[in-house]
Amino acid sequence: MSQTAEASLVGDGLRVEGNIDSEGDLLVEGEVQGDVAVRKLTVGPSGNVEGKVVAEEIMVHGGLTGGIVARVATLSRTARVDGDVEYESLSIENGAEFEGRCTRKGKAGSAQPTLMEAAGAGSR
Repeated sequence: MSQTAEASLVGDGLRVEGNIDSEGDLLVEGEVQGDVAVRKLTVGPSGNVEGKVVAEEIMVHGGLTGGIVARVATLSRTARVDGDVEYESLSIENGAEFEGRCTRKGKAGSAQPTLMEAAGAGSR
């Protein structure tokens, strides 16, 4: 995918039920109920995601309920996140609401197996 390509959009007022898998970028201003696997995810201030997220980079300004596995994760001051975060680099701005555990990834690798390992660890 070209670096200049625009992000796909789940617009304000739009609700998507089901998983989203893309090699590109996604901007969520509406609602997604399902797992999301993308290169870069931005959850806008009016956006809400309910599901597991796997991304190279994630920026949360709105709501997210579910686990996050990302190389770079940023929770802005308006973020509302309920779920565990596995990351290489994490930034949580003052004012962000976060309920969950943070785990720093030790080695670079595929995010998907790490997510599966995390799901397995939660069932013990």
